[in-house]
Amino acid sequence: MIDAFASLLNQGFAYIVPMIVLLGLLIFVHELGHFLAAKYFKVRVEVFSLGFGRKILQFKKGDTQYCISILPLGGYVKMFGDEPGKEIPTQEKEYSFLHKPVGQRIVIALAGPVMNLFFAGLLFHTIAVLGEKAPAPIVGELASNSQAHELGFRNYDVIRSVNDHKIETWTQFENLVETSAGQSLSVHILRQGQPETLEITPIQVKNDNLFSTAETIGRIKGLNSKIHLPFIGVAPGGPFALAGFKNGDQILSINDQNIEWFKDIRPTLLEALYNEGGAATVKVKRYSDFRKGEVEKEFSIHLDGRDFTSGELGIFIPEMVIGEVQKDSPAEKIGLQRLDTIVSINGHEIHSFDDILKNVSGYEPDGAPLKFEIHRGDQRQTFDIVPKMNSLEGEYGEIENRFTVGVTPVLFSIPQSFTWKSPGFFHATGRALEQSWHWTKLTLLSFLRIVQNKVSSKNLSGFISIGQVAHKSWQIGAVPFLKMMAVISINLFILNLLPIPILDGGHLLLFTLEAIKGAPLSLRKIEVAQQIGFLIIIFLMAFALFNDFSRIFGS
Repeated sequence: MIDAFASLLNQGFAYIVPMIVLLGLLIFVHELGHFLAAKYFKVRVEVFSLGFGRKILQFKKGDTQYCISILPLGGYVKMFGDEPGKEIPTQEKEYSFLHKPVGQRIVIALAGPVMNLFFAGLLFHTIAVLGEKAPAPIVGELASNSQAHELGFRNYDVIRSVNDHKIETWTQFENLVETSAGQSLSVHILRQGQPETLEITPIQVKNDNLFSTAETIGRIKGLNSKIHLPFIGVAPGGPFALAGFKNGDQILSINDQNIEWFKDIRPTLLEALYNEGGAATVKVKRYSDFRKGEVEKEFSIHLDGRDFTSGELGIFIPEMVIGEVQKDSPAEKIGLQRLDTIVSINGHEIHSFDDILKNVSGYEPDGAPLKFEIHRGDQRQTFDIVPKMNSLEGEYGEIENRFTVGVTPVLFSIPQSFTWKSPGFFHATGRALEQSWHWTKLTLLSFLRIVQNKVSSKNLSGFISIGQVAHKSWQIGAVPFLKMMAVISINLFILNLLPIPILDGGHLLLFTLEAIKGAPLSLRKIEVAQQIGFLIIIFLMAFALFNDFSRIFGS
């Protein structure tokens, strides 16, 4: 606990600059919306503040005091005449907020959130012009018994178009498949440089994505864009094992030729062994903790081609190799260890991590223990394990109850990516509108699913999590930081429209009731509403902060 707290303090300093830039810009944009709308309707603005509390920087221009305050967790625009019940001289009423027509007050209250939405669109437009990493429309590594393979897809096919619609990214192709259940699609591909056409019909399946409104979607089972990174599993007694390689090693280079993917290891090594003097130097990275990315050591192994005369390397994709054994899990209690290779479960041979999941999740309560056969070094051992029912967070934040044993694999696969830039202003504008709508819809559905208790409320995050994300995206580069800022700006747009008194949405609700009633609500009712709203906001902030600390100290 003490170490975690000390680490938090040390890291906090590195988060300050990105967080100030992020929150400062988003708060400024939001308050600027209120400010400009108030000025347009000739409302006198007395204070424009970034932050709350004691003012640390300030200057006055015209009627307005511009300042930066000590607590950087928000901001405000103080308008003349915005206090209900306060007497305003007759000659000053034309500058008073509460003496403006209710329609103008609604526009002023709405201007802040709308400015956040506009700013997000501007950021997405900038990102489209600068270019961002996107998954390339290239088929990943398929299982030979998958539906995708049966339909004719092969590893590394390049998707060019579908029904004459040009495909630029894997996401576009995936979305098209999802919206085409039961429809015939002509998929034009490049395979090893040669054009081919596949006729496919996506099957209709239940949509498990809680952040989608569609109940069913189209799916080609087994079709994916992921390709394995060059982490290896090592077969006992094979050439790689004898040379000193171990499960979970990452191959960095062979004779100074960088290795990016697992599929590159074999051809590069064989070429080096047989065409470059019969020897190869393999640079390797070995990890002490895969989850944290902690490296044990980086070193080189020298290989002699005479040990590889059969062409067999004795390595495999490490889906069945244990990368982490969770604390107090059935696997830990029974003695499974990191880097063990799971060979079989109840006599069923294991070829992938999916095989492990199917065997474990299908366990019958009160049934006999599962018999795990594993390789540890060059020894085979057998363990009897009784899986434990756990509540887990699924891919979309939903809660799933299923049996687990507490192991995760050494399995690292990602889509091939490229930098996707818009060719012109209007194309970038289209992408900005598309992204703005996508993230607005996703944010609304996220809140709805939390209210429905379909997604854990633990996903609510506070300013500590925002600082962590800001820091990480800042380190990666300008485009990830801008995208993260755009997404948070849309979140602020939605949050501020919630009908909670003291938020803009609460003011909009009160003004709308006034418009319907034809007269303002009583001062007492407004005060009670604001007190309730204040308590709700304090509770939500405290809960989000609790989630932040739970994530930090829980990990």
